[in-house]
Amino acid sequence: GRTKESSSRCQTPATARLIQEALVRGGLDTLAADADFVTVTGRALADACQMEPEDVEVAATELLKRQESPEGMASAQGRLSLGSSLGSLDQHQGSQETLIPRRL
Repeated sequence: GRTKESSSRCQTPATARLIQEALVRGGLDTLAADADFVTVTGRALADACQMEPEDVEVAATELLKRQESPEGMASAQGRLSLGSSLGSLDQHQGSQETLIPRRL
């Protein structure tokens, strides 16, 4: 069987894109450009939501689709609270609870 480690090591595009988008929106461009940070954040997101990385990817793909459709823009942004959560990274170094909402 595949271990969680191997399946989550290769960060999937939609999840990575959403994380990078949230980081850039929060003014954390250097972190957005750090592939390792984005990967670890994606893994932490999956863990916090108690989801497999593949399931997070499905949800991320759905969010991106909604963002790209004009009428879905507002609702997708409302749901994607990662931007504001990641903005508090400086104050809450290493505390996943404050970074990642319990449920998407």
